Amino acid sequence: MLLLLPLLAQAAEPIAPAIGEIPEEIVVIARRGRCDVSIANRIVSNREFRDKAKQWAAGQPVQVRVPVGSTILCEAKIMFRLGRYGVTRATFVEE
Repeated sequence: MLLLLPLLAQAAEPIAPAIGEIPEEIVVIARRGRCDVSIANRIVSNREFRDKAKQWAAGQPVQVRVPVGSTILCEAKIMFRLGRYGVTRATFVEE
């Protein structure tokens, strides 16, 4: 558990988007036993997530909106999924 904290702290560093560039938002949907990702009010498939993550890894900013009820393990799972595709920076925002 303590190993996750540095990763999440690094992920929490703010991203400075280019002028006129709005970070794309993904929303974490935490349900009992699941941790899904939604983009534009729609749960995305693993393939869609992979394609988007490649864009984010190329420098497009991403913002992860986390509802109050989600756990830190769910947040870590999302960051590990992002990291698997080369994303090293994401802004986490609690709602």
